[in-house]
This record gives sequence, structure tokens and C-alpha cells, in this order.
Amino acid sequence: MVYRLAFALTLLCTSAAAGDTACPVEQLAIDAALGDRQAQYNLAVEFWRGESVARDLSKSAVLWRLASEQGDVDAASNLGFLLFNGQGVERDQQEAIRLWTRAASGGQPEAHLHLSRAYSSGDALAADEVEAYARALAAGLVARRSTEKAAQAVAKDADAQIEAIRPKLTTQQTQQAEQRGRKYADPDD
Repeated sequence: MVYRLAFALTLLCTSAAAGDTACPVEQLAIDAALGDRQAQYNLAVEFWRGESVARDLSKSAVLWRLASEQGDVDAASNLGFLLFNGQGVERDQQEAIRLWTRAASGGQPEAHLHLSRAYSSGDALAADEVEAYARALAAGLVARRSTEKAAQAVAKDADAQIEAIRPKLTTQQTQQAEQRGRKYADPDD
């Protein structure tokens, strides 16, 4: 517990803007250090945005990893993005794919979209337009279940991804991708 509190204080001391005497996320940092998964996720977002604290993607990565290890699929998806692109951390595309796959299995729509893009581009995965279409379809289906603005943006991006892939597929491939995508979106059906 002392280590976690020291970690929280380190975050506070190094994240406050120069000249600031108070850190606006003090309680969040303490809760994160004490193992609160939601606080870890939210503090990582604060470091990602760089509005109330100095932007620091390496701290976002550490905090999203902690939250991900506690089962937070949003944190896993976001950490995967940092790892895939080498932002704030050493680039590790295979770990990113593993995190996105786990997050997508947990119903995280953006993780499906990240996987779709990786399959479509052939980065870190063998290029597979059928799988790319299926993942984009799953992203859109899952995202549309939410009323959150971010989820609706994912749905819109998924639609654009589908429209970019559709001309590359045969009718049979499209049918296969749609069946697979619906299964990804609703694995219990």
C-alpha cells in the first residue's frame, strides 16, 4: 500500500503544471494508486488529454495496463492503441492485437474497429479483408447499442471502414463476413 501511495504522489508531483500548487486530479490519483480500476482508467484519460494535467502517454499506458489487468476492456483497447503505434511505450503490435482481441471479446466496439484496420492493412496480421469487414461490422453493431457520443463516432467510423472494404469482396465473401461479424457482436446467439 505504501508503494501505491508513493506511486500516486509521484503522479501528482510530476503531472501538475509548472507553478501550480494544487493538482486537480489529486483524489483520482490516490484512488488509482489504491487499485481502483475506474480511477486508473479515468486518470489515464486525463494524462491522454493533457488538459488538467500535463500530457504524458507513458503514464496513460501504465494506468491503462493496471486497469486492463483488472478486466477493464476500454483500458485494454486504449493500451493496445498506444502499443500498436508506439506512443508513450515501446511499439509492440503483437501485444496490441492480443489486447484488442480480448477487449473485443468483452464487447468493446473500438477494439473491433482497431482489429478491422489491422486486418485490412496487413499490419501485424496477415491481410484478410473478410475478417476486416467482419470486425468493422461487429464494431458498428456493438457501438450502436450505446448512446454515448464516442460509441456513435465508432459506429460511423465502422460504417466508413465497411464501405471501403465492400468493393473488394465477392458476394459470398460479404455474406461470410456479415455472418462472422454478427457472431462477434453477439457471441451468445
